[in-house]
Amino acid sequence: MSNPLRVLLTAAVGMTVLSGCSGGPDLSGVRPPTTTDSRKTEVLETVPDPRPALLLKRISLDVEDVPQTEVAAQLARVGSISIVADKDVRPEFFEKQVSVRLKNVLVGSALYWVLEAGGLTYYFHHGQLVMTTPERVGAEQAIYSRQFRAELDRTWRPKLEKRLLRQKLSCDLADVPLPDVLDFLTRHYRVNCIASSGLLRKNVTLDVERLPMVEVLDVMAKTLGARWTLEHEVVHFTPL
Repeated sequence: MSNPLRVLLTAAVGMTVLSGCSGGPDLSGVRPPTTTDSRKTEVLETVPDPRPALLLKRISLDVEDVPQTEVAAQLARVGSISIVADKDVRPEFFEKQVSVRLKNVLVGSALYWVLEAGGLTYYFHHGQLVMTTPERVGAEQAIYSRQFRAELDRTWRPKLEKRLLRQKLSCDLADVPLPDVLDFLTRHYRVNCIASSGLLRKNVTLDVERLPMVEVLDVMAKTLGARWTLEHEVVHFTPL
């Protein structure tokens, strides 16, 4: 299996790469949570803003049963950003093995799916990305993270929606395991597809001729008893 992240870091999450990333979208309207500690503010001003790297750099990711912390550490290195683990979350939450296959996505999208696969999320704090459980994200941090993710969404969504409408698909599949169908769509039609674990044991029968991709996805969802949504550059199938 081709795996650009086959050589993974053995360092714990928390590795910091301080080479900054210049340029990028205008994020001046998205402000991080404030701090009243002037000493922290002085130190933290030297930490590069991680958002441009998440919005600019693209990678392909192909990992299977790899510890979540190792994949996150590699993403930190690729994106030249700092990712740390929430010290108040039990260590076992960060030891889950994840399997994620994505092609040509923004680092921000890759990070989202790596953490989502293990039931985690992230928020920004003092120039770092903090991996944590969803219930640990505070109100102010959640607002800031939503603002950033809206900016991330605007970076990729218009192009992908246009591709789903214009791209036509022809195939004749009979009782094919869903993971193989998702892999087929990702490799041959440049549309990253992921399904929730509860759907992965299902098979797909699909016989279409030059049907717009968006309609093919509707047919697949109906066959699976599922719905599909666009999230972080991915077509995501979830049970009804």
